[in-house]
Amino acid sequence: MRKNFKEDKHMKKASFVLLAALIFGLGSASLQALGQIDGYMVPEYYMYLSSSNKDLEGSHGLWFRRIYFTYNNAVTDGISMRFRLEMNSPGNFTSTSALTPYVKDAYLRFKLAGQTVSVGLQGPPTYEQVESVWGHRPLEKTPLDHFGLRSSRDMGVSIAGNLDEKKTIGYTMMYGIGNAGGETNKGKMLYGALSFKPVKGMFIEFYGDYEKQTEDRTFYVYQGFVSYSGDFGRFGFLYANKNQDIAGATRDYGMVSGFAVIKGGEKLEIIGRYDKCIGDGWEKGFSGGRAYFPFPNNVKTNYIIAGVSYLAAKNVWIIPNIKYAFFDKPENRDAPDAHMWANFTLYFKF
Repeated sequence: MRKNFKEDKHMKKASFVLLAALIFGLGSASLQALGQIDGYMVPEYYMYLSSSNKDLEGSHGLWFRRIYFTYNNAVTDGISMRFRLEMNSPGNFTSTSALTPYVKDAYLRFKLAGQTVSVGLQGPPTYEQVESVWGHRPLEKTPLDHFGLRSSRDMGVSIAGNLDEKKTIGYTMMYGIGNAGGETNKGKMLYGALSFKPVKGMFIEFYGDYEKQTEDRTFYVYQGFVSYSGDFGRFGFLYANKNQDIAGATRDYGMVSGFAVIKGGEKLEIIGRYDKCIGDGWEKGFSGGRAYFPFPNNVKTNYIIAGVSYLAAKNVWIIPNIKYAFFDKPENRDAPDAHMWANFTLYFKF
C-alpha cells in the first residue's frame, strides 16, 4: 500500500507538471485568444554573510524566490476568472527537490449590486493593501506574511466595494475555511477590513479576523496600517497582533513595522524597512524556520531591509539588497548571533 501511495503521489505530481507545461505551450496561441496570460519570475543570488548557525555562514548560491504563471479570462462582461500557478525553490538549505508548481489562485469574480464578489481560492484582505503600497513583494513579503502569522491564501467567499460615491471609504469581508488546501476541522474564518482615503495620497486601513478551529483553539488577528504616497515616493507604518488561545493558554505575537521607498529618479528607488517582533508568543512558541530565512526558534526578531531597485529595461528590475536580523535576549539564555544576507535580486514580468 505504501508503495502504491507513493507511486500515485508521484504520478499526480508528474501529471500536474505536464499540465503546467502544456498550458505554457498553448499560452501564446489558443489561450491568448481566449484570455490574458502573464506572470513574473524572481531569480536571486544570495550570500549568507553571518549567522547563528555556523554551518550556514558563508553559504551562497542561486534560487528562485518565486515564479508566477497567471491566466485571466473575462467569461462574460460581468464575470471573470483567474487561475494562477506558483513555483519556488525550497530555500531551506537542505532540500534539492525540483521546482514543483502548485495552485496559488483559482477563483470566479463577478459584480453584485455594484460590489465585487470572489468565490474560490484567493488572497484574504490581510495583505492586499499593505502589499500594494509596499510595492516590493519580489524583495520581501509583508510582515505578517513573512513571519507566518497568517496564510496568504484561503478558500472562501469575499465581497469588496466602496461605501461612498467618491470611493474614499472601502471595505472587504471574507468567509473562509482557514487554509489554502482542504478542510481539516469544523472551524471557519471571518475576515474584515475597512479603509479610508481622507486626503490625496493618504491611506488608512483597519483589519481584523477571527478563527475558531475547535472548542479550545481560537485565534484572532488585528492590524492597523497607515501610508502616504507622493512625488517623493511613499512610506508606511503597520501595527499588528495575533492572539492565540489554546485550552486557556494565551500568547500574543505582536508586530511593528515601518518602511520608506524614496524615488531617486525615473528608474531608481531607494528602499528601507524595519520589522520588530513584540509580545510573549515569540519566545514561547515561535518556529523560526522560514524559506530563505532560517531564523532561530523562540526569539524576538528585529529585521532590517535596505536596497535599491533599478528599472534596467521594460519590465525588468535589478534589486541589490542587504538584509540584517538581530534578536532580543530571551529570559534564560543569550541572544543568538545576528544574521546578515547580501542578495542580488532580479525581477522581470512577462
